[in-house]
Amino acid sequence: MSEVDSHLAADAIGVRVFYAGVRTTVSIFCRTYCRMSLTGQENIPEQGAFVLAPVHRSFLDTPIASSCT
Repeated sequence: MSEVDSHLAADAIGVRVFYAGVRTTVSIFCRTYCRMSLTGQENIPEQGAFVLAPVHRSFLDTPIASSCT
């Protein structure tokens, strides 16, 4: 697979800090309030691209999917 060089706003340190904070908050909420547990997390690659396709049964699917990865 070929490498792609992009210069997006996501490379900024402020965006990374904000995302990490939101991800941590959502993850803690999901694991305590919703009693979320993960199965098959070992199948998600540490590096590289992958496709995560949630079913979208509610508006919480996107934040929950981001906390799982």
